[in-house]
Amino acid sequence: MTEIPEADAQLLRHFSVVSQKHSARYRTALLLGAAADTLIKYVPAGTERTAGLRKLLEARDCMMRAFDDESAAHTAQQGTTS
Repeated sequence: MTEIPEADAQLLRHFSVVSQKHSARYRTALLLGAAADTLIKYVPAGTERTAGLRKLLEARDCMMRAFDDESAAHTAQQGTTS
């Protein structure tokens, strides 16, 4: 196995999943983490791969915020119907 450059290794650490297992949030984070692992395995190392991983991490963060937004909207809606 080839050694992973430190910049890529640092990005990969951000893809670790600590959410509730089997939730949509967990499955989404797991899928994007698997995508990152696949990119490390098949895309040649270099600045473009590192940039791609950074953008994938940004996309993962957007998806996690979407779950937070949905949760906040659901909570607010429950508060107005009580």
